[in-house]
Amino acid sequence: MIYPQDSDISKREQDILQSNKERFIFFVENAMDCIWELDTKGVYIYANQRHKEVLGYEPAEMIGKSIFDFMPLENVAEQRKAWERFVKAQKPFERNENTAISKDGHQVIFRSYGVPFFNNTGKLIGFRGSDHDITDVKLLEKELREKESRFRALTESTSDCVWEVDTNDIHIYVNPRYKEILGYDSDEMIGRSAFDFMDPNEAVRQKDNWQRIVDACKSFERVNNVMLHKDGHQVIFESNGVPVFNSEGKIIGFRGIDRDITSRVLSEEARRSSENKFTKVFQCAPDPIAISTFEDGRFIEVNESFIKATGYKYNDILGRTPSELKLWNEEEIYKKITKASCDNRLIRNFKIAFINKQGIHRSGLMSAEVIELAGKQCMIVAYKDTTQENRLREDMEFYVREITQIQENERKRIARELHDETAAGLATIKINIQNLMASGEVSADLIIELKALKEYVSTIADGVRRFSQKLRPVLLEELGLVASLKSLCHDLESSHQAIKCHVTVKGSERRLPPDTELMMFRIAQEGINNIIKHSAANKMILVVDFSKRHVNLNIIDDGKGFRLPNTISELARDGRVGLIGIQERINLLGGRFNIESEPNKGTIISAKIPI
Repeated sequence: MIYPQDSDISKREQDILQSNKERFIFFVENAMDCIWELDTKGVYIYANQRHKEVLGYEPAEMIGKSIFDFMPLENVAEQRKAWERFVKAQKPFERNENTAISKDGHQVIFRSYGVPFFNNTGKLIGFRGSDHDITDVKLLEKELREKESRFRALTESTSDCVWEVDTNDIHIYVNPRYKEILGYDSDEMIGRSAFDFMDPNEAVRQKDNWQRIVDACKSFERVNNVMLHKDGHQVIFESNGVPVFNSEGKIIGFRGIDRDITSRVLSEEARRSSENKFTKVFQCAPDPIAISTFEDGRFIEVNESFIKATGYKYNDILGRTPSELKLWNEEEIYKKITKASCDNRLIRNFKIAFINKQGIHRSGLMSAEVIELAGKQCMIVAYKDTTQENRLREDMEFYVREITQIQENERKRIARELHDETAAGLATIKINIQNLMASGEVSADLIIELKALKEYVSTIADGVRRFSQKLRPVLLEELGLVASLKSLCHDLESSHQAIKCHVTVKGSERRLPPDTELMMFRIAQEGINNIIKHSAANKMILVVDFSKRHVNLNIIDDGKGFRLPNTISELARDGRVGLIGIQERINLLGGRFNIESEPNKGTIISAKIPI
């Protein structure tokens, strides 16, 4: 750069000029951006030392060369047109993004700012400006887009704020970056103290710090202070500065840099707040929770509920593994967690057997996730004790099983009585009527009435027979499930001629345990009753699929369907109690129950029963 020389100016003016020169050189040579001066052809007249750090070229290697000599060939044409527009406009330009190739061959992305300068006659000589390296910003933006990062980072990396103050902290110089960060123009800050831009309490605190810095006459670094933006919000700076002395060695002020660390500080506060919240939730959680190392499973933290559940003291748990404490089989858990971590998913509600210090066996559900703490892989495990729930469920299943058995025994008794007594009695009445008609001792009119009575008795007898079969189907005991289902369909078509029923068999048909066959028959029976009551179906299909380990029963209809509720228990409010009964029977067989239905699209009831 060229500085004015005049041998006739006074010593004081020379000192001022020298001070300004030193100040300018300091700012330029220590700026975070690449400072340059170009002629109208884009040829370097000056380049600061920052170019060496960013591009690897000494300033002397760049002076005399064009900016286009350092650009990728594919970008030269576009940037040359941009430069020609700047030269033609003879006005400042800003935020012009361009790419340069460093000495080692990698690309550096710049955001350039420039202002024109002229000779004494007003003719444009060239531009002075700065290149801000935004390569990292561009890479970060790309990385954030690709990975959809968990953490929000600054959307734009900016240059630092450069300042110079006297010993009273009055600004002598501030660079334009303050405008972007604090909202104030340079003219609004020069002549005023930094304390004027602080909250009164912060100003008092910082004045004490500042006086100690001035008294020490030494460089300072990483001093945090809070300033107020023009719109009132707080901006946290990390300040670094060096003392400035006059020619007599007397301190006259400081020069330095303010770095905006607001986002970092707020992030740290948010992290600490999050950690505090996590700690509170962790300790107050009613369920046992533990954190252990992923590598060897040693406990590094447990909550109070975990201590109560295990019966061990806090210090007896830390540093030990579940195997050492004989709590559970950790090998099986590690296999599941390792597989889940590879699939990037959580383990939820994994059934586990748990043994506390007193040797009492408990059962429960465990959920686990691999996390990172202090740069190390760990896992957090939450345990829910379901021992009491399991016992209640087992008791309920026992009661339901007993009640079901009582019902079946009662049905069998009633069916036997209907067959042995009621049906036999009706048959006797029918024979007596037949004998009376054949005796020749009754009139023709009475014979007509007896004939009608005989048909009515036959109808009653058929109804008793069907009812008896529903209570205890003989075919089920003699021929098995499929034959009884076909008979069920035949009876349905006989009594409801508008509905067509069909049985489809898949796989190798075979007899099942009697209790299983009976329960599946009842499931089909209840399903058909639901179709008759609710579906308005024209057709239904019973599909029995025999596999090696399971038998599947699907009850399919083409009726009006319905919108499935969130839980099966809600069906009771809609009058679909039969479906709940079907589910209970399937549960007793250790099977799986499923319903598929949509309005106007029919319904499929599925039962998958282990055999």
